[in-house]
Amino acid sequence: LSNLKNIKKTKNKNDHNFIKLNLKLINKNLLTTIKFFRNNTSAKVFDIVYNPNETILMKSSKLFYNNTINGDKMNLAQAIKAFGIVNKIKSKQKILNIMR
Repeated sequence: LSNLKNIKKTKNKNDHNFIKLNLKLINKNLLTTIKFFRNNTSAKVFDIVYNPNETILMKSSKLFYNNTINGDKMNLAQAIKAFGIVNKIKSKQKILNIMR
């Protein structure tokens, strides 16, 4: 993440130009990510994206047997919490039964 300040932006939304301008940073980031996963095989990767269902980050972490969770689980957890607050229900199971 420390490399974010060095990212070069493009005026158009052409992914090819963005990648071409930032390839060195992308490769460095990828190597750092791989080293992290190799040294932290018990890490849990929680990517808050819903679509695609499995991101590049999640696929990379699975190569090193890390557990991964996508944004669907976070979305459900937030919905359960919000529903419980609004309806003054504390039982997670009761909320899930109502939501089904």
